[in-house]
Amino acid sequence: MCGICGIYNIQSQVPVAFRTQSDTEVIVHAYEEYGTECFARLHGMFGLAIWDERRQRLLLARDRPGKKPLYYTRVGGDLLFASEIKALFCDPRVSRQADLQSLADFLSVRYVPGPATLFKDIYKVQAGHWLLFERENAREECYWDFSFEPLERHRAFATATYLDGIRQHVRRSVAERMRKLKTAARALAEPDSQRWVNWFGIFNGSLKEQLLASSLQAQVDMHAGRIFQRWLDEHPQRDNLSRMLNLDTKIWLPDNLLMKNDKMTMAASVEGRIPLLDEHLVAYAASIPSHLKVHGWQTKYIFKQAYADFLPQTILTRKKMGFNMPTGTWFREGQRAFITGLLLSERMSSRGLFDHTCIERLLRDHLDGRSNYQAQLFTLASLELWFRVFIDPPTLDAPQELLAFAAQ
Repeated sequence: MCGICGIYNIQSQVPVAFRTQSDTEVIVHAYEEYGTECFARLHGMFGLAIWDERRQRLLLARDRPGKKPLYYTRVGGDLLFASEIKALFCDPRVSRQADLQSLADFLSVRYVPGPATLFKDIYKVQAGHWLLFERENAREECYWDFSFEPLERHRAFATATYLDGIRQHVRRSVAERMRKLKTAARALAEPDSQRWVNWFGIFNGSLKEQLLASSLQAQVDMHAGRIFQRWLDEHPQRDNLSRMLNLDTKIWLPDNLLMKNDKMTMAASVEGRIPLLDEHLVAYAASIPSHLKVHGWQTKYIFKQAYADFLPQTILTRKKMGFNMPTGTWFREGQRAFITGLLLSERMSSRGLFDHTCIERLLRDHLDGRSNYQAQLFTLASLELWFRVFIDPPTLDAPQELLAFAAQ
C-alpha cells in the first residue's frame, strides 16, 4: 500500500491488534477486514493505492471532498499512478501532450474539471471515488455522497437546534484534527450551469471566440457549461441554492481550490487541515434549510449566528476578503516587460492556439488602463509557462526557477 494520508479515526474501526500508530497500518487492516467498503469507514484525507497480491488487483482511492490528489494513466498495457503528474513523466513512455478540450475549458473557468487534466490521457481519480483495476478491467464507484434534502428527524427543528448542531460538529471536527497534529439580474434568467460559468469564468462567449484560433475551435466544444449542466441534470437537489452548493462541493472544491491548496502546502512541507470539510459537518450543513443559509441578502446566516456569542461584530459583519494578488498592477508596472515579452513571444504565437491580434488588444487595453484584463492575462501567462515547463522539448529554454520548481 502507498499513499498520502491523514486518518483521524485510527484503529477505531478495525478489530485487530496493531503494531504501530501509523495511518498506513490502519488502511491495510481496514482493507483486509472490509474490502472496498473500507474507504467509507476511513475518516480523514487520503490519496492511496492498495495492491491485493492474492486477488491480483489494484485499488486507487481518494478522500471524500478531494483534499489529496491522485492521478493515473495507461501506457503499453501498464497502469501508472502518482500524487503528482510530473512523477508520471519519470517513465519516458508517458507522452507530454496538451489536451485541447481541457485547455479550452481551462480558459473558461481557470481549472480543469475532473476526471480530465491539461495533459492528454492523464486523469484524476475523482473525489469520493475508488477505482478498481483487475485483469484488464476497470471499475469505478462513488463511495460517498450527501443530500441537500433535510433529514427526516430535522424537519421540525428550530433554528436554535441547527445552531447547536453546527457548533457540535465544528468542535468535534477541530478537535479530531488537533489531536492528529499534536451577478446581476441578467444572470438570474440564464440556466444554472451558464450562470455558474459566468460567475467564475474568464474567457467565455464572444471573448473566447475571439481568442481561440479557428482551427482549435473546430476541435473542441466551446461551452464549458456542458460539464456543469450534466452534473446538475444527474444530481437534482431541492432548490437552486442547493444545486449550486452541490456543484461547488463536488467539482469546484476538489478540482480547483483543494488541488491548489494541496500543491502549495506540500511544496512548502506544510500539511493543511480543513475542519469545515469534515464529512459529518458537510452532511449536516446540507440538511439545513436553504432559507437559514441565505437570509435575505445575508449569506452564511446560520453559521454566523452559531458563533455570534464568540466573535466580535466587526468580524461577523465585515465583507468577504479574498486572497487576490495585485497582478493587474504588477503587469502595468514592475512586470510590464515580462508579461509583454511572454504573451507576444514568437514561441507562444507559433503554437497556433490563439489569435495573436486578440492577445495584443487585451494586453494593450490593460497596460494603457482602458480595461482590467488582469485575470485573462494571468491565465494566458500561466498556460504559456506551463507549456514551456512541461510540453516543450527540453532543448528550448524555460525560466530556471520554474524548471527547479517542476523538478521538486
